[in-house]
Amino acid sequence: MKSISLFLFLFLFYFAFSHPKVIINNISRSDIYNETFTTISGQECYTGYIEVNETMGAELFFIFFKSQQGMSQPVALWLQGGPGCSSEYGAFIENGPILIQKDYSFIQNPYSWTNYFNMLYIDSPVGTGFSYVDNSAGYVNNEDALAEDLFNGLLVFFDKFFDYYNNDFYVTGESYSGKYVPSLAYKIMSSNSDINLKGIVIGDGLVDPLPQVLSYSQFAYSLSFFDPIKLAQLQTLEQQCAAYIQSEQWEEAGNTFSQIDDFICAHSPVNCYDIRGHSDQGSELSKWLNEQSTQSNLGVENITWVSCSPDIWNNFTQDLTKSVKSKIEALLNNNYKVLLYNGQFDYIINLVGVYEWMKDINWSGIDNFLNTTRNVWQVDSQIAGYGKNYENLWFFMFHNTGHFVMIKLKMFWICFTDF
Repeated sequence: MKSISLFLFLFLFYFAFSHPKVIINNISRSDIYNETFTTISGQECYTGYIEVNETMGAELFFIFFKSQQGMSQPVALWLQGGPGCSSEYGAFIENGPILIQKDYSFIQNPYSWTNYFNMLYIDSPVGTGFSYVDNSAGYVNNEDALAEDLFNGLLVFFDKFFDYYNNDFYVTGESYSGKYVPSLAYKIMSSNSDINLKGIVIGDGLVDPLPQVLSYSQFAYSLSFFDPIKLAQLQTLEQQCAAYIQSEQWEEAGNTFSQIDDFICAHSPVNCYDIRGHSDQGSELSKWLNEQSTQSNLGVENITWVSCSPDIWNNFTQDLTKSVKSKIEALLNNNYKVLLYNGQFDYIINLVGVYEWMKDINWSGIDNFLNTTRNVWQVDSQIAGYGKNYENLWFFMFHNTGHFVMIKLKMFWICFTDF
């Protein structure tokens, strides 16, 4: 057990501190940026807007929490999934320094990512959370356009937070941001930017939809979720979606993917995000973020906040089933660090589909990675999960967790720090 704890500690040390720093160019963009310094339940933070499309009036909302360990720590950008889900969910329910409770109070999060990172949360794409666009023609509908907006937003952010220019930088997220995260990282890498990108972290991510779509019936069959009639209906939808993907009929593929998503969530005898039936928080966050006093404190003016925007989902229909695996391959082959993790009981992004796309990664180290023995670690004398690593690729499976792994933050963080 000590060996796996030491391995995980060395992983975190390497992941966060192993490379030299660079400085990006100082760019003046004061005309397209505004910022508020505020406190939330005693926690200091910066919030603000960054204009990414002047013609369309498109602005990205961000929240920035400094690390308790000081400004020299790496900067991590967190992106929620969806498409169209707000990163405030991550900030106040998952990995931020304070977590909202069911009585609308806040508690300090002892396992916050701010223990190790300066945490930046951005609502992306525009139209998500508190980010907005004045002209509906300004909505983006694909990963490249989304990455372009985020990349331009980051240039402005680092220009304004000059003291963090030199810091290592990681792009992180979960669920549909399994596509956002590598797309932005690939944009940073290919732009020859001085942003000091070191790697990416993806939790329960949709990355390569073809094998992941075909995993739903297999996962359901292994757990006897459906009777033969329902299972056959699901398999028919999967085959239709796969055929559309293979023929690059993206509109039809996206619509069929949405049907599959609706089918498994509506007809499964379990919660499709956690087959044990556990539900996540959310309603209290929505109420709090829609209070006038909260929005005034955050520097937001009269915006109806929703956790996930159905309009953004619809805008991304033709993007839903496009793969970004090649971008992860490019990152690996250029020696960027890639950490993937998944919850054991997640159905919507299940381990069967994740294993399927991972085994076909086009990277020189994949065979050695696949043949590496996984290690087990424990938390409070209970199995917490399994992990393996080869060179710059890591994968962790978290025991007794669903789609939102970081709801169990102690399990998540102790796997890195229990040495």
